Amino acid sequence: MSLASTNRLMTRLTRELDSVWLLELAAPALEDVSFVGGDEHPLILQILTKIDGHKLIIDLTSIQDLDSYGVDFLCLIYKNFIGRDFEIRLRNPDCHLREMLHRTQLDRVFEVEYTQTN
Repeated sequence: MSLASTNRLMTRLTRELDSVWLLELAAPALEDVSFVGGDEHPLILQILTKIDGHKLIIDLTSIQDLDSYGVDFLCLIYKNFIGRDFEIRLRNPDCHLREMLHRTQLDRVFEVEYTQTN
């Protein structure tokens, strides 16, 4: 399911396993997070709150920097999933992103995982 596309880059939500979802974010997707009809929640978040399962992996491999939109988006995800039996992981943040996650203490909120990339 494609959620947004910007200059050949896509943000994609796919089911990896029965209870595991993968949200692949493509830069500058977080700047383009579309708000529907002035709603306070972006379309991507509206879709995410309806998924079933037990784990959401947010792939940050192609994101080089998070601005305030990105930080707000991650905070909204956390806020909307708290209290649900859902594990949320951030995958493959680069060194600059790891530093930003540390400064904002989001690395304490989300589990961070690293996988080998080509």
